[in-house]
Amino acid sequence: MADTAHRVVRMEPQRRPERLIELDTMGTVGDAARPLSIPERLLQITGVRRLIVVAVLCLAWQLYATWLNNNLLFPTLGETLEALYDAVVNGPLIQRTLTSLQILLMGYALGLAIAGIFTTLAITTRVGTVTWPVGSCDHTCSPITRSMPSRTPASIIGFAPPACSSAG
Repeated sequence: MADTAHRVVRMEPQRRPERLIELDTMGTVGDAARPLSIPERLLQITGVRRLIVVAVLCLAWQLYATWLNNNLLFPTLGETLEALYDAVVNGPLIQRTLTSLQILLMGYALGLAIAGIFTTLAITTRVGTVTWPVGSCDHTCSPITRSMPSRTPASIIGFAPPACSSAG
């Protein structure tokens, strides 16, 4: 009777029949040995894809501007490129660009100089650090900071005196 109480019956799942799937109907899909055609090889180059996007955008711009037929509101791509060429070759575009860059560099240099001055002042002076008079806590401590323990986070970062006691 003791032998039957300790016997464990294991249940095993039913056996399913084996399945074989033939892949011969797939053809050349996923064939790594197949050589790529010229358009497939060209489209794998990032520069070519970007040029295609630019060309499509230029074509859409030209078609929409031609359909709109309002040069003041939306000039064609040809007119825009013509105006850009004229401004670069004959106009003041290069000179004005250099003037803008000069002003930007002057602003950066001024900002760097001011930051250097402030950094030097912050390192060499004690501006911003609070020295609490020892023994004269009554006129330097507020009633709130007088009741704080001596090593609170406020006293560690400098908002409260480190040694104020409630005795004053």
